[in-house]
Amino acid sequence: MVLKIYSQIANESEKALLQFFGDNAVSFIDVDDFVSQIPEDDDSIEVRIHCPGGDVAEGWAIVDKLRATGKKIITVVDGVCASMATIVLLAGSVRKGYKNQRLLIHNTRFCDFYIENATAEDLEAKANDLRSEDNKILDFYVERTGADREVLSTLMKEERYISMQEAKDLGFITEIIEPISAISNTNKNKKNMSKKNLKDALNVLAQALGLSGAKDIELQTEDGQVLTVEREEGDPEVGDAASPDGEWLMPDGRTIIVSDGVITEIREAVPDGGEDVEALKAEIARLTAELESERSKGKSDEESAILAQVKAAGGKQWLDRVTTSNYVPPKPNLARKKEPVAEENVLEKELRERKERAKAHEAEKRKRK
Repeated sequence: MVLKIYSQIANESEKALLQFFGDNAVSFIDVDDFVSQIPEDDDSIEVRIHCPGGDVAEGWAIVDKLRATGKKIITVVDGVCASMATIVLLAGSVRKGYKNQRLLIHNTRFCDFYIENATAEDLEAKANDLRSEDNKILDFYVERTGADREVLSTLMKEERYISMQEAKDLGFITEIIEPISAISNTNKNKKNMSKKNLKDALNVLAQALGLSGAKDIELQTEDGQVLTVEREEGDPEVGDAASPDGEWLMPDGRTIIVSDGVITEIREAVPDGGEDVEALKAEIARLTAELESERSKGKSDEESAILAQVKAAGGKQWLDRVTTSNYVPPKPNLARKKEPVAEENVLEKELRERKERAKAHEAEKRKRK
């Protein structure tokens, strides 16, 4: 069951006075009534606190009543937790606090409307009572938090609010409650670890039952890191569980992409230079056809004029007659003159370079095989 302490702690007479002025309070009797209504099969009490403190004796009575139930007590700081409310907080074995709340501890105080009638002895006796109560509270703080006594004593004297992080560091709370939105943002970062923990637990269970647990294969990436894939044998495939997340270049040139602990894509290797050999061959064929086409296009102006003159003189018959002769050429000189190499045009040069690159890629591919 849940007990909410959302107002100050007061005894019954103080509570009645506060209610007269439109305020409210929580008393020991309220807590006693609450405890009496807890079902026997309910073994825990959750106490939610948003309280500025209050009556010391009433606060101690509330703590003792809660701890006497023998049930597990969980205390949660929903808002401010100050003064005697910190004693109630420490009644819990599990103590939580929302991230933006505060906690305040201080030395006890004495308030009496009839202080003017007190003697020096009365005041001295009251001062001793206050010191005794301070030590009692300090002892309880040290026992429940495990913090250094001198540190806690200094904080009580300073009488300043501390954050939930400071409260956790000192041991007043065991857990800081993050906003749900913040928790959901971190879930993705923890997802892979959770999967790994689950897998490890299943492996332990399988071994305990005499079964073979799930096996992994470890692949070394191009840069020397290890990619773990949940697969007993064979090559990794899309859909396999793997870790860690990222894009991993493998020694064979493939790239394995892992997202949220699962392989989502495997990219095949691309030849050096980033060009596909088949595409390069197709480009060479296209350029060759284009070159032949250029060569078969129309003649130059000079060639056209010569053809026109031959046609006017009689065409092929005239050409055969004037070119026929009984002349026998002399024996050729064995020392042949080296013919000049024709200069490549732009298209021929590009074609030659692409053929050389394709040949180099084919050689590289054969080496890899």
